[in-house]
Amino acid sequence: MENALRALDDDTHVSVLINPSVTRDAFFPGQPFNTTDIDNLNELPNQQLVVAAVSDQYCIVSYWQGGITLSFETKIFELSGGNAKLIWVSYSQGGLNFQDLKEMVESGRMHNDLDSHSLTPPSISR
Repeated sequence: MENALRALDDDTHVSVLINPSVTRDAFFPGQPFNTTDIDNLNELPNQQLVVAAVSDQYCIVSYWQGGITLSFETKIFELSGGNAKLIWVSYSQGGLNFQDLKEMVESGRMHNDLDSHSLTPPSISR
């Protein structure tokens, strides 16, 4: 089976990877979220999904992260045996749509802030 990266149709599963406390309905692109670290009276999530993609071995998500500063983050998870292991984190890089995300990952230009010893992203077959 080809391990092609494809857009993730069911974004509700992504919320568990980013923040297990986020409700399923709140973690869709364009939904309101708390962009600051100020008390969240409306109980909005601190993240807003931008784009997600999945292959047979990887799940990749780009999202806005609220807090003291608003940041753009991308995380790559390795999928195996029903588990997802975080293997890549990039602050300020990723994609604003599926094509941008795919190109950024496949180009090898995205830096890994999770581990300073990792220099290349995982390979994703076309």
